[in-house]
Amino acid sequence: MKPSFQSQKGFTIVEALISVLMLALVIGAVSGLVQRSLATNQFSKEQVIANYLAGEAIEYVRNIRDSNYVAGRAWFTGLSHCMGTTCRVDTVNNSITPCSETGGSDRCKLRFVDDTSTGYYSYNSSGTTDSNYIRTVELRPSGDAGGTVSEVAIVVTISGERGVFSQIPLVVVEHLNNWGGN
Repeated sequence: MKPSFQSQKGFTIVEALISVLMLALVIGAVSGLVQRSLATNQFSKEQVIANYLAGEAIEYVRNIRDSNYVAGRAWFTGLSHCMGTTCRVDTVNNSITPCSETGGSDRCKLRFVDDTSTGYYSYNSSGTTDSNYIRTVELRPSGDAGGTVSEVAIVVTISGERGVFSQIPLVVVEHLNNWGGN
């Protein structure tokens, strides 16, 4: 009996190369999607933190206004030194002070208190770790015809040295009125 040549079943080298190429393309596409997903996740995280930091500063200034009203003081007591200049609101140390004109962008740079696990931000330089966030607060008054301040715009700017806010800072504006009449 003569041997017959039957078609061999299996992959040729060309088929194997095409399969490897297709697998490499799929793996490359998936890794690109994973990388983009991680970058989007980091961007979202930074946005949430920045929004909370801005809201915290606004609420601190609002609390001072409300406390002044309850105590019977002029509504802007304790805030006039931040009119038209940048200040730093430190809720951990319960203070609002003008930013130093020296130190460049570091003058209002927030730092983690103690370590990054607490989640608290402050301007205190001892026992802290630098964060990426720089928060400035400016109070812009608007008056009535009599020259008294009847409304204040709180302008909070969150910027950073790297990442999202190094290019386009987050700016949040809130208006407070003298609803107490003081």
